Amino acid sequence: MLVAVAFFQVLYNLFSDKKVNDSSAKKFYEHIELKDRRSVYLIILDEYAGKETLASDFGYDNNRFIQFLKNRKFHVADSAISNYSYTLLSVPSLLSGSYIGAKTGISLSGVAQNKEAMLMLYENNIVHYFSKAGYNIKNYSPFAINIASNYYHHQFLPTGKFLLLYPSLIDDLAGKLPEFFVSKFAGKKRLTSFYAKKADEFKPMLVNVLKDTENNTAPMFTYLHIMLPHFPYMRDSVGGININFLFKKAATETDKKNAYLQQLAYTNSVITEFIDLLLVKTKGEAVIVLMSDHGYKSGGVRRVENRFNTINAVYYPGTPDLKRYNGMSNVNQFRSILSHMSGTDLPWEVDSLSLK
Repeated sequence: MLVAVAFFQVLYNLFSDKKVNDSSAKKFYEHIELKDRRSVYLIILDEYAGKETLASDFGYDNNRFIQFLKNRKFHVADSAISNYSYTLLSVPSLLSGSYIGAKTGISLSGVAQNKEAMLMLYENNIVHYFSKAGYNIKNYSPFAINIASNYYHHQFLPTGKFLLLYPSLIDDLAGKLPEFFVSKFAGKKRLTSFYAKKADEFKPMLVNVLKDTENNTAPMFTYLHIMLPHFPYMRDSVGGININFLFKKAATETDKKNAYLQQLAYTNSVITEFIDLLLVKTKGEAVIVLMSDHGYKSGGVRRVENRFNTINAVYYPGTPDLKRYNGMSNVNQFRSILSHMSGTDLPWEVDSLSLK
């Protein structure tokens, strides 16, 4: 029955295909010229919660990591938010500097909205602006852009034809079946080895980004999307495989939150080391954007709005006025950065959450 439902879902989406409405992706950046042509690194940590939600819903103090960023002269926005709580909508909105659809507050349900968002990302985004300005584009993400193919695929972030089946049981099966067979027939030791290999898949991207800085002959725009601290929560706080959690047959919300915190602490250690290396490689002359696409959304938070609380930090050489503010949302991230790089006051979007 589930296969039949999926089949009709594919047929429906094939015949109800629609293109992106150009008015939904406002190209506010087309008529500005960059006066500051330094490289830009966009680092997205998937599902990284803001310090406010970590404190109120997890009892976790993340100020040590925040202070690390401030010590490296990052501008950290307090109470930052994403506009959407789903990556498939949040990233296109971020990289277009506009909301998806004709108005805010749109429904998140249905494949059509995801398809529109992916087309918006593929065809109309800020990456194209940097490309036209002579930047080399590096896309270390699961999302295809028509001038830079995706570096990897991920079951939770389907693109292309796989959007026709998203969200569906097939996505879960694709990720769970290998784990099921390994855990069923091999036990904890083999499962630990399985997860250790899976958990290290992001590391070559970090190596490649650092290598890119040595060979660039033009400014670069680099988009690095890391699936941390996103589920599955494979690492503990010191980098070991959290096998006790992964082997649980019925994890509670408390179990999930504890495992999330473990992997978030591991993420902090990975990113602090990477940021320091990147600052050295770029001689401190590049713009580095460290942010999350949305906050923690797996349940167990007191208010639905807490799922939108994010980390949002920008390193910009010198001490510029980036016109950042408390409560800043992702839709205004590149409006702020491009305003400074061009010396032009670009218009702001109203910060809004799409809760439907």
